[in-house]
Amino acid sequence: RIRPLNMNKMSVTLNLSQPKAVELAKRIVQISDVAVQNMRPGAMDRLGLGYEDLKKVKPDIIYLSSSACGATGPEKGYIGYAPTFGALGGTVHLTGYPDATPQQMMGAIDLRSAATSAFAILAALCYRQRTGEGQLIDLSSQETISALIGDAIMDYTMNGRNRTRKGNSDEVMAPHNCYRCLDGKWVTIAIATEEEWKAFCSAIGDPDWTKDHRFSDAYGRQRNQAELDKHVEEWTINYTPYQVMRILQKAGVAAFPSVNSKDLSADRHLKERGVFQRADHPVMGKR
Repeated sequence: RIRPLNMNKMSVTLNLSQPKAVELAKRIVQISDVAVQNMRPGAMDRLGLGYEDLKKVKPDIIYLSSSACGATGPEKGYIGYAPTFGALGGTVHLTGYPDATPQQMMGAIDLRSAATSAFAILAALCYRQRTGEGQLIDLSSQETISALIGDAIMDYTMNGRNRTRKGNSDEVMAPHNCYRCLDGKWVTIAIATEEEWKAFCSAIGDPDWTKDHRFSDAYGRQRNQAELDKHVEEWTINYTPYQVMRILQKAGVAAFPSVNSKDLSADRHLKERGVFQRADHPVMGKR
């Protein structure tokens, strides 16, 4: 699992319960700019590889310590994984349909925490470039996820509104959903302006329902999303997702298939752009 994600990196495995392994780790730190660890707070200190230990061998080291809840506070020792980060961070509560349970968020949550870590490290490198000083970055995965829902937090703080799940609906845009197509496939459609709505209606042949007074403006469409979605799906169900995309994109309306891994691999646009490349690895060969 490590190799596909780190094909351009060198690696070494060390048994850190052995003193010699700890010394080898410190030698690697001496020639490094950044050290990253994601064990529970205190674990690396007990091994002799905490921030203060590494500062002695590399005074300007940038040390990122990533944990579930951070290195301070009453929950600092709690263990966590991606699903719990999403729950603690607040995104799980907001994800799903209004009449369903909160939806677990898995690997994508880990990637959000990792991306935040990379950004924090870059900021620390810029700071060191200006000042010559390294630093300790205490990163809480819970907090990296909470930072993604700032609008919901502000809505509660300022207005007392505690947001909950709303599926694919938007507070302003309608239609704004994922619609069933032929062969059990799906297509996403999002309409933001009156011009786009008129273009959509024209593209699907101006059926009678599009003239319903309930759909005559953005406010009405947003207020009657459930009924609107039924009508839209009565049209999309007759086409493949790619046919819907071509019809609506030609009219200037945002529409794209909901694709899976197989679809991505075969996508002609991605092929022409060379998104997926074969790599020649010295151990694994071509992948």
